[in-house]
Amino acid sequence: MSGLHANILIFNNGTEWGHSSIVEIETPLEADGSYPMEGAQWGPEEPTWTYVASPPEEFFASHISGAQRLPNGNTLICDGVGGRIFEVTPAGETVWDYVNPITRNGPIVQGDAIPSGPGGGNQVFRAWRHSPGFPAFDGVDLVPGETLEAGA
Repeated sequence: MSGLHANILIFNNGTEWGHSSIVEIETPLEADGSYPMEGAQWGPEEPTWTYVASPPEEFFASHISGAQRLPNGNTLICDGVGGRIFEVTPAGETVWDYVNPITRNGPIVQGDAIPSGPGGGNQVFRAWRHSPGFPAFDGVDLVPGETLEAGA
C-alpha cells in the first residue's frame, strides 16, 4: 500500500434508528487511486468521526440532506427535511443554527412554528458554505438586506 488515504463524509439518514448522524471515514488508497480490499471488505472498520445530536432524536432527516467539512474543521449540516442548517465543531458543539422561514405559502412570522402538512414545508435541498473570496461573489453586493421572515 502507498500510505495514501481519502476522508469521506457521509450523511446517514438513520431511518432504522429514528435519528440521523454524520459519519467520517478514512479509507486507504493505492497509488493509482483505487481502494485496496482487505479480506472481504474495503477499509476502515471504525469511523474517524461521528456527529449524533443529544438526544439523538432531535436530528432526523429521512432524505434531501447533507454535510460539508469546512476549512476550520467544523462541519456544516443540512437537515433538508426540517429546513434546518447548522454548524458543529469537531467536539459536536453547535456553533450556529438556522431554520428556513420560507414555506410553500411564503414567509412565516419570526418565532412562529413551521406549519406541517399541505401548504407548510420549509424543506431545503442543499446547503453549501462558500468563502467571501468565492469567484461567483465578485462584483456582488453582499451587504445584508431585509429579513426573510414576515412581520420581522
